[in-house]
Formats: sequence, C-alpha cells, structure tokens
Amino acid sequence: MSPTNISPPPSGTPQLPKGNETIVFVEDEELIRKLFHRVLDSLGYEVITAADGAIALELVKDFTDRIDLILSDVVMPNVRGPEFVSQARKIRSDFKVLYTTGYTIEAALGDAFANTPEERYADLLPKPYTPQQLAVHIRRILDEERVAA
Repeated sequence: MSPTNISPPPSGTPQLPKGNETIVFVEDEELIRKLFHRVLDSLGYEVITAADGAIALELVKDFTDRIDLILSDVVMPNVRGPEFVSQARKIRSDFKVLYTTGYTIEAALGDAFANTPEERYADLLPKPYTPQQLAVHIRRILDEERVAA
C-alpha cells in the first residue's frame, strides 16, 4: 500500500518577512555582526552597525533620519546595551528595541531591564538565533502598535 496524500517536502528556503525600516544593529562579536548585517540588508532593511554601545551612541547622534529599531546585544564592552538604549532615548525616541544575549536573562540584564515605560517596547531574543527567528521577531516588534503609557 503506497501513500497517496503525501506532499513533497518544501523546496528552497523559507520566505522570511521583509521590511524597509532603519535598524541600528549593535553587536560586539564581529562574525555575528557581519552575518546578520547581510541577512537584514537582504531583507530590505537599512542597517547601521556598531561594535559597542559607545560607537552606536555616536551613530545615533549623527543619524538624522528616522530609526525604527535598535537591535542590541546586552553584554558588550564599554557601554552595555540597556545603558546605550537609555542614553539614546535622551537624544531621540523614535525607535523600538530588541535585545539579544547569549547569557541567561538574570545574568545579562539584572535590574537593567526594569519595567520603565520605554522598556515596555523592548523584547529579548536569546542567542544563538537563526535568520528566520530574527526576521520574525523584528517584524513582530516593528508591526506592534505602541500603547499609551
């Protein structure tokens, strides 16, 4: 007896959600930074990368167009992700936040991920993550409506 209702396996790679927003991607691991910059660029995003929060803060200060999302590692040298985001919010408030970390939430964030109004719009994606996981997370965050505080 041969099965007749078996679908062929899907061909190619899954279709990833795309966008055209501007993302500031802050990641101290060069390989990850380069790989996911290419991934995000291929999905249509304008990507601005930085190796740590101090560099990213200077980029945010100098960037005059809208920033839709800050995608930041939490644990980095010089200025950690939450500290960078806090300082960036003093300059502008036109962005949402997605943090990434390879540490446990407690170890990475401690009390830095406080329940402040601006952190209500932040999310956390644990490492390692796939291009599909990142693309889906980004699209979900960018498409969420902000609720008045």
